[in-house]
Amino acid sequence: MKSQAPFYIIDDEKPLLISLKNLVSKAFENAEIYTADESVEAWKKLEKEQMPVIIICDMIMPGLTGLQLLKKIKSHDVLKDSYFILMTASNKREDNIKSLKDGADDFLSKPFEIDQLIAKLRSASRVVNFQYENFENIDKIKKMEEELENEAAKQKELVKKIMHARLPELSKELQEIIESSIWIAKHLADSKEEVKAISEAAQIAHAGRALLPEKFLDKPVMVNGMVHQDEMLLIPEYFAEFSNNIRNFEEPAEILKHIYENFDGTGFPSKIKSWKIPLGSRILRVAMDYQEIKKKNQDNSAKAMELIFHEGKRLYDYRIVAFYDQFLASKNKGSKVGFSGKETPVEIKELGAGMMISRNIITDSGMILMSAGTVVNEDKIERIKTINKSDPIIGNIYIKER
Repeated sequence: MKSQAPFYIIDDEKPLLISLKNLVSKAFENAEIYTADESVEAWKKLEKEQMPVIIICDMIMPGLTGLQLLKKIKSHDVLKDSYFILMTASNKREDNIKSLKDGADDFLSKPFEIDQLIAKLRSASRVVNFQYENFENIDKIKKMEEELENEAAKQKELVKKIMHARLPELSKELQEIIESSIWIAKHLADSKEEVKAISEAAQIAHAGRALLPEKFLDKPVMVNGMVHQDEMLLIPEYFAEFSNNIRNFEEPAEILKHIYENFDGTGFPSKIKSWKIPLGSRILRVAMDYQEIKKKNQDNSAKAMELIFHEGKRLYDYRIVAFYDQFLASKNKGSKVGFSGKETPVEIKELGAGMMISRNIITDSGMILMSAGTVVNEDKIERIKTINKSDPIIGNIYIKER
């Protein structure tokens, strides 16, 4: 980066242009000096600059006047902080004040004294060079930030490698955990940043288990909401060991810490309950338990969802259970109705007599308003509409597509 801002001298009087260049070169030995006797030509070069500059420009110029060039400079993203000295043959105080109001940083009345010119240029140089120092510091900070981000990315990749090396059989199901967690987060999270944190936590959702003794690696962490082995109680600490060294990972780390809290407050490590459990923790708990229960039941998706629904308010946030079921509907998996074919989300107003509900309809209060497999008629549709007014339906209604 340049240590001294370049000077641009613009005047259509060539003798004056040469004199000004000589004066500036003597006062600022290491400075780059550009001259132009035509303002359009000067602008073509100026707009390529990557940093603010110091400009001395005559008011009356062919092509662009000094004020027109000033307006372009001050509206340019890079050049707007340049120091602009407007030269004028007018000695009228009101003209000089007007030039300052128009955006000029200083003015110079012709004819001028050399000492006066040098004093103004030194002031301009201090102002712009201070900006250069700030830009340089900002650039250094930006590079440091990039280095730290790269280091954090390497740490995350290392954690993933350890996790996949220790738990290779879980790698396939992890992809669905990640996909489903993001899908649900987009429906429930308050911001894109929260969705990102949940996504990052999901990518290393099994990392805490990776540090367990070998004999526990293939065991479930919890069974019916109870810790399977006391050694499993250390998983939150293992998560912390991995995440403490990852920069800007506080929110995903908090999610990972509380995955095994039960919705009724009987989980670990903190026994927090209900909505106090981080949203991401509640989402991951359902996604991970679904995979565990499905595996235990000979890969029966419908049975896994039936068991998760059964434990709805004791272990899980029932809203997330409802959304997880709808995620599976979008993939046409896990329907206890037992049909194959596409499932379609519909709005209440699109319901028609004879349609089959393919997923449980759950309301905000946690009530199963209508079970999967129900064929609706006009009375049932009216009931759905009436209850939805006071106890809104969670997510969408899914039907079997004919």
